[in-house]
This record gives sequence, C-alpha cells and structure tokens, in this order.
Amino acid sequence: MFFRGASHYFSGFVELRVEGSAPEKLVNLAYLRGIEFWDLRQRKGALSFSVLVEDFKDLRPLARAARCRVRIRRRVGFPFLLRRAKRRKILLIGLLAFILVLFYLSTFVWFVEVAGLKNLPPQRLLERAQELGLERGAAKSSLQLNQIERGLLDSIPELSWVKVNIHGTVAVIDAAERSLPPPVEVAGPCHVVAAKDGLIVSLLVLSGQSQVRNGDTVKKDQILISGRLGGQTVEQAGQKTVLPARLVEARGVIRARVWYQDYAETPLRQVTRIRTGRTEEREVLRIGDKEIIWKGGGPVSFPLYEEERRSLLSLQWRKSPVIVESLRIVYYELEERQQTLTVEEARVRARQAALERILAALPPGAERTEIRASTFHLDGAVGVTVTVEAIEEIGVRRPLTNDNPAR
Repeated sequence: MFFRGASHYFSGFVELRVEGSAPEKLVNLAYLRGIEFWDLRQRKGALSFSVLVEDFKDLRPLARAARCRVRIRRRVGFPFLLRRAKRRKILLIGLLAFILVLFYLSTFVWFVEVAGLKNLPPQRLLERAQELGLERGAAKSSLQLNQIERGLLDSIPELSWVKVNIHGTVAVIDAAERSLPPPVEVAGPCHVVAAKDGLIVSLLVLSGQSQVRNGDTVKKDQILISGRLGGQTVEQAGQKTVLPARLVEARGVIRARVWYQDYAETPLRQVTRIRTGRTEEREVLRIGDKEIIWKGGGPVSFPLYEEERRSLLSLQWRKSPVIVESLRIVYYELEERQQTLTVEEARVRARQAALERILAALPPGAERTEIRASTFHLDGAVGVTVTVEAIEEIGVRRPLTNDNPAR
C-alpha cells in the first residue's frame, strides 16, 4: 500500500468531481477502458475519485460520451510540487542547500541517551562515555563502539551488559545492572507499628508481645507488636525475681479498617467545543523540524479551531533522522456552546472524580467494604465528599536496639 501511494505521488494524480444525470456511467466506462481510479466516493449527488495525470486525458472523451461534467478538485503529487517550485527558484535553491546541510549534520552525534537503568544514575554513564569519546558533536565515523562498550563495563562494576546503538543523530546506551539480593526490610530486633490510623479487625502475632486487641482504635506510629520481651517480676521459692528484658524481631499480620476521603466539585454550567463543519486546508512539505507551506498559505481565518495532520508521503534515508514528508493539514472550525447540567448529572460527575482519586491511592491488597458520599449544593456547582472504607494490612517494622527500648 505504501509503495502504491508513493508511486501515485511521484507520477502525480488529480482528484475529480463528476456531475451529471448518470455519473456512474463514466465510472463503468473508465473501468472497461482499464483506467485506474481510487477513493471513489459519493458527494451530494455527484461522484469523486482520483486518477493518474497520464490517464486524465483518456477520461475526457469518456466523460463526453457519458454526458458528465468533470472538474478537478485538487492536484496532488511531485510534478505539481516541482512546477510550483520552478516559480520559486530562490526558495528551491535554499531548500536544496538546507537538505545538504541537514545530511551533513546527520553524520554527527547530537544526543546521547541512557536506557535500561533502575538504580544507577544515568549521569554516571554519560560522564564516562564522554571520557571515551561518545559525546555531543562527535563524528559517527570516529566512534569505536566496541571499545566504548568495553570501557564502560570495565570502569563501572555495577553493570553486567552494555550495548551502544546509534540511530541517526541519537546514540543510545542500553545497559543492564547486575542482579543484587533484595534488601532486607529490617535486620535485627524491631517493633511492628501502625502505618496509619485505623480500627483493628484481626491480629496474628508470630513473634513479639502484642500491645493491642481486636476492636482497638490505633493511631499512626503506635506500637502494635513490641519487640521487647521480659522485664516481668516472677516469684520463685518465696523470692521475687525480675526477668531480664530480651529484644526480638517482632512479626505479625495486623489488618484494620482504614478510611479515605476526598472532595470534588462540578460546575452546573459547562462549556463544550464542537465542530461547525467549516474547514481550511494547507499542503506542507516538512523536512526534519522545518515546514514549508506550498498551498493554502496564510493565517487560519477561524478564531477557534483544531488541526488534523494527514501524511501523504514520508521518505527517510536509511537510519537518517531527517524525514522528508508531505502533509495535508486540515483545520476544523470550533465553536463553544454552553451546556447546563442537572444537579444529579453534576453530582455523579463530582462523585466519580473524587472516587477515582481515592481508588488510585489504595494500596495493593486493600479490600473495599463501604463507599459513602455527601452532597453539597453550592452557588452554581455541586460538591461531593466521598469516603471509602477499606480493610488492609497496616503493620510496618521499625528498628529496635538496646538503646531504643519499647515503651
């Protein structure tokens, strides 16, 4: 499909509009004559389709035989582009010079990127790569990629694999770090404390001394399971003895009811933008980041619009970053319309916005048990406060040493 479109573009084609009592007859005659056409559409009692420039002259006698009027809606392709360029010789010379400069600049590296890292700072690789010759402005022909890769591996022991690829003017350093054992959350004696406020619904102590029971309300940072055992007074043979304190690694599973709350407002009057049906078109030749308007120049006459870009032809020399592309830009006129929501519609939108923010904040494994919403009628708006109740694990470990006993 791409090569067919490219062939049509280089040969040149015209978009036609056929009017008459039986425009379908012209299509049948063209088909029988072997004339290639495409994009056949019906538009308000007429037909439109595209044909090659070389076939257009054979279409005229067929149109007379079918008693149809044929009008050219648009001329597309390289021959028409070249014809317009001939009328602008200075611009054409400047365009060719610009292309030559771009191709010359494409022989250098202008951007260096790092990919694949998780823990190492990318700047560390960039600085070492610069010492090895890989930097902005370096000629691609002077770079010894194998030596750069070997130098990065030898100088940064945290790396297990490095590959340098050059795409156009961008050099990408793909790197992989050595696998390290996962860090231990807490080593040695510790407490289990509450990560947030909540109401205890289940408590399973694996080691340590429980400090709360089911049904207790706890605050953030409150000790739930203590890692300090002992210190009690016991009586043996008529004598009271204080047992020595012992520090352990407290472990357990504590689930609690936790509440999340958020608020959102929705105005009753909404402004929406819709298309009016009016359009304007521009034909643009884009070379790299530069755009040259060939047809339909001048500012867009619509005060409010949105644009849609359609690529007609795109060419790129191997892996060069310079892309030459022919574009058609369509500008759609927009108009703003006022929309008045009912109180119920505004309430639903506000509730949904607040609820989505809460759900995004819920930790993995949290179980939602209840959702409540309170509505507030404001001047020209509706506000909603959403409260979500969830059951989740709230215990986290906190290091404990002999100098930091449980309290």
